[in-house]
Amino acid sequence: MNFNSQELYGLSNYKWVFSDLEIEELLLNMSSRNKIKFEKDSSIFRVKYILALLVLPISFIRILYVYCKQYFVVQSTIPHIKSVMLETGRGYELNNMHKVAKINDNNIIIQSYLLTDFMKHKRVGIRLLLKVLFNSISDFFHILSLKIPNRIAFLVIKIGIKNISAYSYYRSFFIILKRCHNNVTVYSDAALLQSHASIASKIRTVRTFHGLMGFVHPDIFPNYDTTYVYSKDEQRYLLGLGFKAEVYKVDCMEIHEKTVIFFMADQISIVNSGDVSELVDLFSVLHYKIYIKPHPLNNAPEKLKKEYGLSQYNWETLLNLPQVEYINEDSEATFLINKRKPRFIVGWGSTTICEALNMGVIPINLFIDQGTVYSLRRRSLLWPLKKNIVKDLIFGNLSYQSEIDKLRAE
Repeated sequence: MNFNSQELYGLSNYKWVFSDLEIEELLLNMSSRNKIKFEKDSSIFRVKYILALLVLPISFIRILYVYCKQYFVVQSTIPHIKSVMLETGRGYELNNMHKVAKINDNNIIIQSYLLTDFMKHKRVGIRLLLKVLFNSISDFFHILSLKIPNRIAFLVIKIGIKNISAYSYYRSFFIILKRCHNNVTVYSDAALLQSHASIASKIRTVRTFHGLMGFVHPDIFPNYDTTYVYSKDEQRYLLGLGFKAEVYKVDCMEIHEKTVIFFMADQISIVNSGDVSELVDLFSVLHYKIYIKPHPLNNAPEKLKKEYGLSQYNWETLLNLPQVEYINEDSEATFLINKRKPRFIVGWGSTTICEALNMGVIPINLFIDQGTVYSLRRRSLLWPLKKNIVKDLIFGNLSYQSEIDKLRAE
């Protein structure tokens, strides 16, 4: 489905109301015959309005609670804030923000989903909070007054219980931030509601993807000043939707060592140990130096592991491959590729597949993620489907550079 509700109905300022993964999935999965018709709904006494009215007192109570809570948070004073980095707790998303932003003492880092982190830097007056709350409620009811599928309408109501007050606080915070620091820039990774609030407050807001992007819906994706992605595939996709996009810059390698790095998956369920053993044996025949690097989330905070159902894996024990060396340093894939200079990397549909090809290294892929914009099938050697090509490259029967050019072809 691809309709332009921004142009037809002026819904650009109401995107925050739809900030929910389930709503976005429903919108993306709708067929062209079931497009949403954003028209006024004259049935004012529908059940959805009765349910929506219950959200109002909850939102009011929540905003009063947030206002009072500010005064129990110790404030930190930074006189000239140049940039705000909204992190989500993964521990590595800041790396990409640092690639595009100047790092100095005028930067602040805020945990996106921790209100007290915002409260450390600015306090918001009750008058502004209530004014923004009123506007947010108006946005909320405007969306419900349109003819949208019942499933989406009830999801809007469900998330509205939390999102109306949260968005109102974030918007108020960014209004104050903008008043005090007119030239501030906000860098965001996956914090949709906060990004919408920053954009609505006329702050320059930049999205920095920490991994390959999935498909997005134009009526939910924020109108960032620009979005940084890993590939031209993703850049073209966003440009086609009417958004600005840039590709992270990386240096292309000219020298390759007889080395291969396995960048492990974050889930053991997609790792076939037989495939790993076969590839390790194949590289061992020609005396390659073989490294295995666990996924960054292998050492994620316990709270994040619990939230995403992640486990910590001891790949050395699980794979039992004495001929490989394990890399346990907390370094980015691009840093390790530059340091080890491999001829090949092996991955499981990860961002590293894209990064390696951008740097001039052939990626071998053991898993295809259908949910990414980046064409993993075209831009990597899928194992075991392309086993013969991999073997010919390892044994020097195919031109390495020609294969790189083929994988990079538009």
